[in-house]
Amino acid sequence: MDIRKRSALTALGLAAFGALAVGSMRRSSPVSSDAGVTVTTTAVTTASAAPTVDPADVPDPVADYKSIDDAKLDGNKALGKTLFFRVWRGTTDATTVTLYGCGKLAGGLLTATYSIDKRPLVKAIPATIPSQGHCPRVVIKLTKKEPYTNDFKGELQQIMDVTPADVDPLPAGVDYVSMDDVNIDGKKAAGKIAQLRAYRSDLEEKKFTAYPCGRSGGAGLNFLYVTFTPAQKDVVKEFSSSIMTCETIKVKLTTQQAYSSTWNAQMLEVVKE
Repeated sequence: MDIRKRSALTALGLAAFGALAVGSMRRSSPVSSDAGVTVTTTAVTTASAAPTVDPADVPDPVADYKSIDDAKLDGNKALGKTLFFRVWRGTTDATTVTLYGCGKLAGGLLTATYSIDKRPLVKAIPATIPSQGHCPRVVIKLTKKEPYTNDFKGELQQIMDVTPADVDPLPAGVDYVSMDDVNIDGKKAAGKIAQLRAYRSDLEEKKFTAYPCGRSGGAGLNFLYVTFTPAQKDVVKEFSSSIMTCETIKVKLTTQQAYSSTWNAQMLEVVKE
């Protein structure tokens, strides 16, 4: 074979190799470059590489109203229809929660019933207006009106943008570490032990008012009337009276008052930390 034929075959081989290389590069993506040389690797899609969905990217659900005011303008015509809005929560008990509108078009409140399976999501709704980010989105089916007012009642159908609340670990011999859990159990909590972060107010001869704070406080205005013995007077006197320096108190819950967030309790001890 003369040198011209050999050169032609060599050129043809290089051209074929180049075509294969170009096709390979089209199926690959560059991952690094150094001194003008690009190293490529073939992209492989796996389930673990799938992007996570930001709650903000989830579209708003379809509903009849997007503010409480819109529903109020329709009056009784709104009953049976759905309301979508952003909320924070107030008083919470075993079957109902008070929801306050927040964010754009905020305003108003309503009391909604909820099913047991939604309890972890209900507890995860912030108990105050979030200082950062958005309030969670909910959908309520409007069912009736409060007596003597134009406020609605409803059924909580959907809760978005929250992670189900974890169950709080309980110290030995303690049944509750949160007023949320006390109020959710309602009268069943009577006779059980609660260990709560709190501060005192309204000190009297045989009792004082304790206001749970932090995670212990839960949602709404929760407080306990705590009775104590003469032997516990000095301990009570030293118990913090400032919300800035809450202390841990262990009490035995005795009776629930007319309002679900108000309890009578007997002081057991101040827990040293």
